[in-house]
Amino acid sequence: MIDKKDRFDASIIWPGSFVKDEYRKKGDRTIECRFAMMSDRYRMDIHTGNDWYQIDTWQDAPYFGVWCNPVLLTTVTYCEGDITVVHCDTPDAYRDEVREAIEFYTESGDYAKLDDHDHRHDEKIGTSEVVA
Repeated sequence: MIDKKDRFDASIIWPGSFVKDEYRKKGDRTIECRFAMMSDRYRMDIHTGNDWYQIDTWQDAPYFGVWCNPVLLTTVTYCEGDITVVHCDTPDAYRDEVREAIEFYTESGDYAKLDDHDHRHDEKIGTSEVVA
């Protein structure tokens, strides 16, 4: 079970980043917006483990990346210093968040897909239940 205090903390990956917007609720998702000066997306690539999956898009670059974690039910987007973390309360909310992200990046017919590096993404969804 995941206690809310044990959720992903972007300030560990991007030290010195600050919350630029209060946490917002969107249904069964909590959205955290942060900003990191003088950084890049590679900090996320380097400092995360096997439960993190990249959502590959045509925009991927040092200044842009999208990741998801089916165990933590979390997605992270890094774009030019803006960091958006979405904590989902349920496996269904997480599935919707990932699906919506892929749809968003393919709306114009461009490429986006989940890089299921170990072919276990779907079986990991919800293996730890979020506790209030």
